[in-house]
Amino acid sequence: MDDYDVFLNHRGPDVKGGFVAHLHDALRSAGLNPFLDKTSLVKGNPAFTSIDAALEVAKVHIAVVSRGYAESKYCLSELAAMMRIGKPVIPVLYNVEPAELRRVERGPFAAAFKKHKSRETAEQVEEWADALRKLADITAFVFRLSDYRGSLH
Repeated sequence: MDDYDVFLNHRGPDVKGGFVAHLHDALRSAGLNPFLDKTSLVKGNPAFTSIDAALEVAKVHIAVVSRGYAESKYCLSELAAMMRIGKPVIPVLYNVEPAELRRVERGPFAAAFKKHKSRETAEQVEEWADALRKLADITAFVFRLSDYRGSLH
């Protein structure tokens, strides 16, 4: 198992090819060893075992939350694990506002959470919603596609 400095939590279809790829490259250029599932998973090893191990060893977690983030139960489960582990978490809100993380029953995450409620336990869904609320309380980098500038909130 590699000793990862940073764990990159994100929803692939939304941001993997662009924003997260650039972030990964920038972290590597800075001399850090980031875990990115696309490049870090070893063929033949169980993916979830590798992801769980990387979550544990990484010194810092970065959660890149995009509009479709909550559609993935894997993203939400990783986020909940990041919050449980208690290491520093840096939120990057990609075309998402902090207030939208606090009220998952409305806004861009509403449909995904409605679907999760029909398929997962109430406890699991509440843990995911709670993890998003906690993330909203951490100072985040907010990137709005409308203005192509990052701002700190």
